[in-house]
Amino acid sequence: MFNQTTLRISSFNCKNIKTSQVEIQQLCDTSDLVFLQETWLASHELASLSNLDERFYAKGVTAMDSSEGVLRGRPHGGLAILWRKSLRGCSILDMYDSRLMCIEVNNGEKLIKLVNVYLPVDHYENLDMYRYYLSKITSLVDELQSPYIGIFGDFNTNIRSGTKSLFSKELNKLCVDENFIITDLAFCDESSFTFFSAAHSTVSWLDHFLSTVNTHGLVTDVTILYDYMSSDHFPMCVDLNVSKLTNLADSSNIAQTISRVPWQDLSNDDIHKFKAMSEKNLSKVKLDHSLLLCDNVNCNDISHIGITQPLETNP
Repeated sequence: MFNQTTLRISSFNCKNIKTSQVEIQQLCDTSDLVFLQETWLASHELASLSNLDERFYAKGVTAMDSSEGVLRGRPHGGLAILWRKSLRGCSILDMYDSRLMCIEVNNGEKLIKLVNVYLPVDHYENLDMYRYYLSKITSLVDELQSPYIGIFGDFNTNIRSGTKSLFSKELNKLCVDENFIITDLAFCDESSFTFFSAAHSTVSWLDHFLSTVNTHGLVTDVTILYDYMSSDHFPMCVDLNVSKLTNLADSSNIAQTISRVPWQDLSNDDIHKFKAMSEKNLSKVKLDHSLLLCDNVNCNDISHIGITQPLETNP
């Protein structure tokens, strides 16, 4: 259990934990949890995570296969989560995946479940794999059964204004389908970025914090640390006001998890009635087609961002 009003969570694609150790320790100075991507550690090196900072527990997963005793090719991938030892209500939930990790932060009846991700690079050849991991995130959120969920990490999805990203449409669809908010987009200036390419002298906004509506309501600040130099990514820090957490046992106003219809248990007659009712009721709704067809994750059209008037329906 923890006894504090604010939690600071930092996320950093460190591009080799060995060369970013000093800056990771700087993150530990001001953070309660630190999520790392691209640690580049083999399985036999994961134990070294506990030596990063004596104030933190740590656990990681590797993306490199060292089962044959020899590593081939350049180092790649890997995740780690560090959590301050004073946060005694923390436990790692094993995802059995080199691109996903999850930690549960527990304060009695008050739970926050945080996911660390490193998703495939934005390229057409990776589109199926990217969709697979988004669907895996959807399934994970269903399994976690909590209104307080946050997803940190390198999504490899550029949402910077004026840029085109193949994966941004996929990420936007996930947010619409699962009612997630891209919290860093809501809190940071539209000129923000989290990645600098020295080879092309360009910047991208690839690292994000996705949150459920309840978790988004806890956020007081999102900061990108541009003075970190050990990686081509910059750390992102999110502050949560955990004093606003609601006891899950007695809450009546927490957003419920999405209900799933057990279609396999319905008869053909049930499905026919459902279709008929749906067609009848949906025909009464006047749709704003410009809103419906908008797929711009950076859309600034005020009529798309918020509904200022109630939807019209036929009597």
